Amino acid sequence: MKTKLLTILLMLTMILSSCAKEVPQASVDTTTQNTEQNDPVKEPTHLRVLLTSDIHCTFVNKWYGLSNEERMQHWVDSVLAEHEKDPFDLIIFPGDLSLDFWDGNGTYEKYKKSTTQQFIQTYVSKLPADIPKLYIPGNHEAFTNEKWKEITGFDRQFSYLLDNNLFICLDTFGPGNQTQYTPVDVNFVKSEMEKYPDAHVYLVAHAFYENKESEEFKKLLKDNRIVGLFQGHTHISDLIVLSDKCANKILAQSGHFSFSEARDALQDFWGFRDIVITDEYAISSYYQVKSYADARKCEQFIDIPAQVDNIQKYFFR
Repeated sequence: MKTKLLTILLMLTMILSSCAKEVPQASVDTTTQNTEQNDPVKEPTHLRVLLTSDIHCTFVNKWYGLSNEERMQHWVDSVLAEHEKDPFDLIIFPGDLSLDFWDGNGTYEKYKKSTTQQFIQTYVSKLPADIPKLYIPGNHEAFTNEKWKEITGFDRQFSYLLDNNLFICLDTFGPGNQTQYTPVDVNFVKSEMEKYPDAHVYLVAHAFYENKESEEFKKLLKDNRIVGLFQGHTHISDLIVLSDKCANKILAQSGHFSFSEARDALQDFWGFRDIVITDEYAISSYYQVKSYADARKCEQFIDIPAQVDNIQKYFFR
């Protein structure tokens, strides 16, 4: 009897032991789960680039009723106000920060004092230091490359990569040249694009003139990687559709913060352009700021609603 009971107990012990091995463990190995949870989540891209040109910091006083100092501070305040609404990740100056060269009467020509340098040191320095700032010479900054680099820290032409967006900054006037347009250096553009074969490309210069450009440059514009062209010089903010030879690319003008002929309120008032870049698209808008209703008579100071620029928004991609 005892032997039979021991046999039964032994069999029960073996069965229970076997069942225990098949029962899922209470502690689960979470190594894989934790790894997945700790992987960084890629945030959607949202970059904002400011293009502000033809500011013309200079000795000229009382342009449209404001002294140079008042006008420059107005520019600073306007940029900071926009930055507060939606921060800028990059600021590009497409030329004519000053009137250093001006038919022999420029500040640098006459007095060897650069108002470009003054503008950067006195006013650009009031903007957040962590925003990269790129300087492109205009026709009123006819410095040698060496002098331009001394003043701004940049060559007269260069490229800058922001995330996966390549800004190729071009010199289309050249040292010592205040009047004659210099066609785009196509070899330079190609070489910069080859360095970053997957980047979206933005071409920026003080000016572009399709009728003065080489056939090689026009062919290059058919490259789908080139999103668009951006320029200053004209003091207006219009969007120009280039010809079929240039693949109907859009040339966006970046307005001014100095003087105009007041041909059209939406083209000639003080302001600047932006480019907002996301994973899905790039869109550019022109922002007008408080200015004079009639720049020639200088009689009325008005505040244009900031959103008037909506009619000039353009999707580049």
